[in-house]
Amino acid sequence: EAFASVPLLHRGRGVGRLFLAGRRGAFEPSDVDFVRQIVEHVMPVLENVRLLEQLATKAAETERQRIARDLHDSVIQPYIGLQYKLAALRGKLDAGAGVGEVSEDVRRLFDVTASEIAGLRRYVTDLKGVAAGDDLAAAVLRYTEQFQENYGIDVSVSFRGEARVPERLAAEVIQMVHEGLRNVWKHTKATRCSVVLDASADRLLLSVENDNADGGEGIADFTPRSITERAEALGGRATVACDGRGRTVVLVRVPL
Repeated sequence: EAFASVPLLHRGRGVGRLFLAGRRGAFEPSDVDFVRQIVEHVMPVLENVRLLEQLATKAAETERQRIARDLHDSVIQPYIGLQYKLAALRGKLDAGAGVGEVSEDVRRLFDVTASEIAGLRRYVTDLKGVAAGDDLAAAVLRYTEQFQENYGIDVSVSFRGEARVPERLAAEVIQMVHEGLRNVWKHTKATRCSVVLDASADRLLLSVENDNADGGEGIADFTPRSITERAEALGGRATVACDGRGRTVVLVRVPL
C-alpha cells in the first residue's frame, strides 16, 4: 500500500535502487533521509564483501592451477619415466633376455620407484602444511643426487647470493628444478647438466643448462610450459636459449 525508495550509489554512480514496502501511511519524508543514510554506510561494506569474494575466487583458482602443475610435475611425469623404463625392459625380455640379464634393470627400476614414492610423500606433506625442515639448497641437492643416480646424468649444482628465499617461493623453485632436469632427460641426449641458483638483492635467478652428447645443433625451440606458468604466477618470466653448439639454457627470473 506504500513504499519508500532510495538510490544505491557506488562511487557516485547509480547501481540500483532500494525499495521498502509497508502499509498505507507507514513512511514519512524523514524516513527516506534515514534510509539514504543507512544505504550510504552499508554500500561500502557490501562492496568490500564483493571484493573479498572476488579475491577468494581468484585465490582458489590460482591454487587449483598450482596444484595442477604440481600433479603434472610430481605425479604424471614420474609415471611417464617409469613407462619408458618398463617399455625398455619388456623389449629386452621379448628379445629373449634371461632373468640374469635384466636383474640389474629391475633393481634400478625399483630404486626409481622408491624415489618417486618418497617424492610424492613429500608433496602430500607440503599440501598438509607440515614443514619439511629443509632449506632450498638442501632440497635441491637431495633431488639432484637422486636424479643422477636414477638417470645417469651428471648434475653440478651451485648457489650464489645470500638473500632469503621465502618458503612458498622455495617450493616452486624446487618444482622448476625438478621439471627442468626431467626435460633434459626426456628431450636431449645430454650426459651433463648444471643447476645454478642466484638469490641476491630483490630477485632470484634459476638456470638449468645441459650439453648435447651427440654434438648436434641442439634441440628445436621450445617453451617449457610448466616452468613458464610457475614463473609467471610468481611475477617473473622464463626464457630458453640454444647456442647452436648443443647447449641449451633455461633461465628463470622471479622477484623476491
